[in-house]
Amino acid sequence: ETFSVDQLLVGKMIGKKGENINRVREKYSVEINIQDYDAARDTTTVTITGESAEDVARARDEIELIRDKVELKAEQVGWILGKGYQNISEIARKTELNYARFEDSENCLELCGLKHQVEDARMLIQAHMEY
Repeated sequence: ETFSVDQLLVGKMIGKKGENINRVREKYSVEINIQDYDAARDTTTVTITGESAEDVARARDEIELIRDKVELKAEQVGWILGKGYQNISEIARKTELNYARFEDSENCLELCGLKHQVEDARMLIQAHMEY
């Protein structure tokens, strides 16, 4: 299985001294190869191979970091971020995101984490907006 990862996230994906990538390699008995950086797309290609498609898919779920943007209306910004960023910090902590930050210039939140973490954070933000 091959996928692209934003160049800025490759270090986080690998982990300190390779601990994330090595843990996933051992846990699922897969091989994870990281190709050279593609400057034109600002991404790096990652290939995971293994005995079973199930192990490869699980390994990908555990290692692939994504970034997603959630657009906010001007009147929602204070409500979603909270006093001293308390609300968004709590959402990031509960969903174990790598980070959640507000992009002032684009009036949006940038979420970064594993796919299921970003999806969970989006759901909590949506619920908070509708509250």
